[in-house]
Amino acid sequence: MGCFLTGSPVFARIIPGDPDYARAKKLKRWHRVEKVIRYRSDKVLGGEILEIEPGYLTDFASVPWLLRRWFPQDGPWTGAAVVHDKLCDMRPADISSREAADIFLEAMVDLHVGVHSRNIMHAGVVCFGPQWDRTAERRSGPPKGGTDTSASDRR
Repeated sequence: MGCFLTGSPVFARIIPGDPDYARAKKLKRWHRVEKVIRYRSDKVLGGEILEIEPGYLTDFASVPWLLRRWFPQDGPWTGAAVVHDKLCDMRPADISSREAADIFLEAMVDLHVGVHSRNIMHAGVVCFGPQWDRTAERRSGPPKGGTDTSASDRR
């Protein structure tokens, strides 16, 4: 079972004039982590802690605009979405995209997201989220550009 090891995540909206504005515009990620986020999962690196440093840019949940009335990008699943974003950027060799989606689900359970909402969000990530294979990643390494992979490049 996974668990967040820090208090509530703190984010800042990036607006024109912000030092990260150009990078945010390029990546289409309009929120910055302001306080370190630590998440532990038995599925990630054998229970090691995934740490998301301040300054990491995120788009929260990548929800199609037609569904945002019911599933806004920032909801009770926001912390889980940021963990999933980080995993998608890292693409660790020891987990597949399906396992990253399962970690997203696990994190939503830890955040007490309702059963229906978390199952719908998880299904969306499995069907329409970034896809990669463990063995292919071991051969080719992480995506070029590291954490600067844009949302459109991850799909």
